[in-house]
Amino acid sequence: MLIYSRNKLTTVEDLKDGALRVKVVSNDTWFSLSLEMSIRIPDMEIADIKGEISRSPYEKCIEALPVLQEAIGIRISTGLIKNINAFIAGQNGCRRMADMILEGCDQVVNRFTSSSIRLMADIKPEDMAAAQKEFLKLNPQLIGSCIAYSKDSPLVKVEG
Repeated sequence: MLIYSRNKLTTVEDLKDGALRVKVVSNDTWFSLSLEMSIRIPDMEIADIKGEISRSPYEKCIEALPVLQEAIGIRISTGLIKNINAFIAGQNGCRRMADMILEGCDQVVNRFTSSSIRLMADIKPEDMAAAQKEFLKLNPQLIGSCIAYSKDSPLVKVEG
């Protein structure tokens, strides 16, 4: 007997104006939610956001949809999780929507890294430092976007 199931889909689309459109949809036994964000590039900043909840066991989540607007201006960089937790998952927010924002932001980072990482898989170990330096030159918006690309990371120090 099936007791619980969850399906999630996240897409990242390049727009003609250079921004990214991120869509996150999650359906499970209790929740049905969708989220759409516009990410300004190269700032990696949430420029617009809207969400919809068609099923939730918590009325508080449905009432908290206006709180999503607090995410506008937050950058995909150091402090992202702290800011999303404070503004979106806080007392007046909804943890599920906060998780969906973070999922979307993770996939924005993957959008910039996946093709380069695939190419780097064939690089010889002795050439890796130079390849990482080139990778960060091509993707400077990633510096500060996660712990791997924090300013103190060995990957970033190679770049300098």
